[in-house]
Amino acid sequence: MDERAKNDAAFIISVIKYALLFLLIVGFLYIGLEALVVLAPIFIALFLSQVSVTISQAIMTKFKIKDSHNPSIGERNKVRNRIAVLIYILLLLLVFALLGGIIYYLIAIIRHISLQLPNFVRESDIINQISSFFRNASGPFGLELNPAIVIQIEESIISLVTTVIDALPGILGNILSSLSKWFSGMPRAILVLIITVMAGYYFITQSSRLYRFLLRFIPNKDFVRKIFLTTSRLTGTLFRIIGGYIVLMFITFVEALVGFLIVGLPNAFIWAIVVALVDLLPILGITTTLIPISIYYFIQSSPLQGLGILLVMVVIIIARRFIEPIILGSAMRLHPVVTILSMIIGIMVYGIGGILLGPLAFVILREISITYEVEAKIRLFFAGVFNNKKDTGKTDII
Repeated sequence: MDERAKNDAAFIISVIKYALLFLLIVGFLYIGLEALVVLAPIFIALFLSQVSVTISQAIMTKFKIKDSHNPSIGERNKVRNRIAVLIYILLLLLVFALLGGIIYYLIAIIRHISLQLPNFVRESDIINQISSFFRNASGPFGLELNPAIVIQIEESIISLVTTVIDALPGILGNILSSLSKWFSGMPRAILVLIITVMAGYYFITQSSRLYRFLLRFIPNKDFVRKIFLTTSRLTGTLFRIIGGYIVLMFITFVEALVGFLIVGLPNAFIWAIVVALVDLLPILGITTTLIPISIYYFIQSSPLQGLGILLVMVVIIIARRFIEPIILGSAMRLHPVVTILSMIIGIMVYGIGGILLGPLAFVILREISITYEVEAKIRLFFAGVFNNKKDTGKTDII
């Protein structure tokens, strides 16, 4: 085989390696979601238990509380574990209280909208306002529209508005029906809660036994140590990610509050909080709150305020697109370009939810590669491939 053929073969092998790496990432994203659904209670328990242990250690350091340590009777970190278990229970109660409150208010809001919105739109006389707008369009815009075209446009828009108004109760009813089906799965939710509570308790109080249990099946102590090290690193990374999203939420809140105050929106502070919270949800986003507000102002013959709300929405969206990769990349210790790439791959695999899940999957892969030195092994592998190619080339010349 001549040198050119060997170079071509080496190039093809390199392309195949990168393609396999890409497929591995995509496969991890796809399979990871299925595994995440099944193992969600364990992951939640692991995260909250780590948070509880960290807080308990901080409390003991702050108040100079001494812990008991007597391995002969199985007493190790007894005080810390008791404090951590108490904090863990409080965190669980807080999380479920927040989720319950959010779901309750969402159902109440959707039910209120489904009952009031059709009547509100009809009472606002939106159809006549649209017709009046097209009839008077020649004045402000200097246009002379054909009356037949104006009538056709009016009929099309009136038909569209009527269809939307008639469909709203059904759409909102379907949403309420979906939520009702979700609540019908409460026995499963209770089982998940029990598993989460028990798993977190054992993670806090029986971590040493868990270590010995793994050693029974995996004799390699270094490998087991790396498992715990990876878990610890992922927990710390998750802390930073949550902090990054809190920063993003605060920035969105400030932008929305300033914009609402300029526009003159009543209860601007409350609406800014709602926008900041909804903006964290990848499926909803700020458009689900700001577009209805803008439409309301247009219906109420306040086009300047409606345009102002739309401008606020555009500013928030643009600012988030620039700031999010930087903040999350810093929290995840990923380059902004890698963060954007992970979002794109996540969207390809998961849809809109991939904006959050894609970077998270990349972080998990990164921590695993660091702990098990995968990157160094890949680098050595490619170095060996290229060195062999050079050596082969020298042999052919001789």
